[in-house]
Amino acid sequence: MKKDFEKRVELPKGATASVEKNFLKFSFGGHVGKRLFNSSEMEVVVDGNYVVVRAKKNRKASVALINAFISHVKNICAG
Repeated sequence: MKKDFEKRVELPKGATASVEKNFLKFSFGGHVGKRLFNSSEMEVVVDGNYVVVRAKKNRKASVALINAFISHVKNICAG
């Protein structure tokens, strides 16, 4: 049995994140950013100062989707 795929991104100091329905909402330095995750293959959770993205199924397409989403999160955090 394969392990579930999970990636974590640490938020910069002073940034906050929350999950609302299918949106991941960021607040950093007076700016607010939202990112839609409309996929049944992944789960997004905010755990303290980390954004955690998990694949519900460990498949190649799910891993690629999570890696792309993590890249978006990092770009939003960078500004």
